[in-house]
Amino acid sequence: MTSVPTATDCDPTAIRAEGERLKALAPQYGTVADYASEADPEWYVWGTYGIALAQLYFASADRIQEILKEFAPAADGLGQRFVDCANDYEDADGQCKDDLDGIEGEIQNV
Repeated sequence: MTSVPTATDCDPTAIRAEGERLKALAPQYGTVADYASEADPEWYVWGTYGIALAQLYFASADRIQEILKEFAPAADGLGQRFVDCANDYEDADGQCKDDLDGIEGEIQNV
């Protein structure tokens, strides 16, 4: 039987670290997109017999290059969401602790 994670299993430090790691990868995605654009051959390179394949290639390559260009900002944004999530969790957890500590003090005074 597998264990189901609970709120107490959350490790904000690990989540934040993974978010930072993902953000650090964002520039590399941009480099890959730039490289793919530069590697795109001109139509005449395909020659007479390859022109039919070139049409298929260019249709696919253009779309793939568009997608690759979206990876960098997506990775950066997702990484930032991980960081924000970890920060929000710590804030909420700290607030709950403070509230419970206050209730504990009130109970002890009764």
